[in-house]
Amino acid sequence: MSLPSADPHPEARTILMPAQARLRNAGIDSAALDARLLLGIALGRDDAVLPHEALVDWTAEHSLAFATILDRRLAGEPISRIRGWREFWSLRLELSPDTLDPRPDSETIVAAALSWAGARQAEALRLLDLGTGSGALLLACLSELPRASGVGIDISAGAV
Repeated sequence: MSLPSADPHPEARTILMPAQARLRNAGIDSAALDARLLLGIALGRDDAVLPHEALVDWTAEHSLAFATILDRRLAGEPISRIRGWREFWSLRLELSPDTLDPRPDSETIVAAALSWAGARQAEALRLLDLGTGSGALLLACLSELPRASGVGIDISAGAV
């Protein structure tokens, strides 16, 4: 994807609009947000780029990086995999090819565990997470139970 002008400070929308159109044409419902997040990734940021932002010191390297990750998204790769991390229960968890991408609906398991812990939150609980993968469930519980300790076990060395 090439930039329409040689402006070193283009407005983000000049890059986002064509990307959004490509994503939308590929059937990606979250095209606008995905394009903004991907542009942020290409710029080395964790946040989404706003359309009105001036992209200070935009380079050919940024353009190439954006085109590359846009192609990955168009091929069906999730944003979290492109980033290499996903937020889960307000925690930033790194992902690898050996871990599953933590799903937001898995947070209901954390909520159920915390509900079970209820009045026991002040106790030194011990938690065990078998098949822990990214550790999302265990780490979320431990973040809410300050006196608890836990062990996560997984058959995959890459996940651990």
